[in-house]
Amino acid sequence: MSGEYLELVLDSGSSDTWVIESGYNCADPATCDPSDPYDTCDINDPGFPCYFGRPYNFSSTWSQIPDENFNVTYADNEIVAGLLGHETITLAGITVPSTIIGVATFAAWYGDTISSGLLGMAYPFLTNGYSGDNPADDTGNGYIQYNPVFTTMYSNNLVAPIWSLALNRPPANLSEYESADGPGGLLALGGIPDIPHGTYWANTTIHSLGTSYATGQQVYEYYTITVGGYAVSQDQGAQFNVANVSASSTTHTALLAPQTTAIVDSGTNLIYVPEEVVIDVANSFLPPGYYDNEYQSYMVPCDAVAPLFGVEIAGKIFYVNPRDLVGPPTNYPYCAMGVQPNSGSFNILGDAWLRNVLAVFDVGNGEMRFAAREFVLAPDGQIGDPA
Repeated sequence: MSGEYLELVLDSGSSDTWVIESGYNCADPATCDPSDPYDTCDINDPGFPCYFGRPYNFSSTWSQIPDENFNVTYADNEIVAGLLGHETITLAGITVPSTIIGVATFAAWYGDTISSGLLGMAYPFLTNGYSGDNPADDTGNGYIQYNPVFTTMYSNNLVAPIWSLALNRPPANLSEYESADGPGGLLALGGIPDIPHGTYWANTTIHSLGTSYATGQQVYEYYTITVGGYAVSQDQGAQFNVANVSASSTTHTALLAPQTTAIVDSGTNLIYVPEEVVIDVANSFLPPGYYDNEYQSYMVPCDAVAPLFGVEIAGKIFYVNPRDLVGPPTNYPYCAMGVQPNSGSFNILGDAWLRNVLAVFDVGNGEMRFAAREFVLAPDGQIGDPA
């Protein structure tokens, strides 16, 4: 991008990489019907600015793909659409010539005032290219699959087909509308970052869940893995070692929702699981959480004592820091719980869980690996320093 520096949201749950252009049209996602966004979105609402960071300026290395566009609707009804083209980008010091990105001319978006777009790290099957130059005319018949940025990187032998993620935890007492200063974490392309972590690795297969339109064969789409179950305990004062606790540990009751699947998604803030698990988590808070009809979420007092909550993968339980189980204030003094119901859709291991592990996305071997980043919950309920 000719030396232009832009910050993007890292999303393991989608595949398109896109940036916002300076003259884009903005809409409030709440006004949009995703089935017909171009007729329903209010793009003339001056009170909703989308809150992007600095826009992308077309560079000498940009080359628009004629008669194609990109058009993405995300699970929270956020929508972006615009141009599709080739651009030279540099990521983590690795220059990728002529990779395909989108330049958004329209967005219905809940921004953070920092990021200028999104870096999609999932598989090609989830890309959203379409034939034609008008996103309003896009249909499934015009779908065009393309290689996202990371696929382009390893296909051209720029890196090994593996990447890793270690997310940082934002400061305590951050409000719902504030952004944390400083790095959000570490992304390693082609390997694993040199950071403290547990010695035990849990290895698990990535499931292929999509069907190729061209071949009819099963293909990879999301980073979907098997979860052995969810551990919940009211014994907030228990001491345990995350790296060594097994599924048969006595620090929790029997695993809930055993042998299900979940998507590992850095683009989702919270953890979404079957409602039976959420109810048990809510009842294990002191004082207990409750379902709020207005916000359609499970809430807890912001100063509530969180239970022990963990996710079992490949026979090992990875526990969640109590701070990640209480979200930012939604209706102070009440906060959203870090664990929410999946509403009959996918289970999702979002940022509230990912902050507690080093996650390795081994695309070449079709597996994920996890190591604990925090180890000891002391009797006073405080998380100790990593060993």
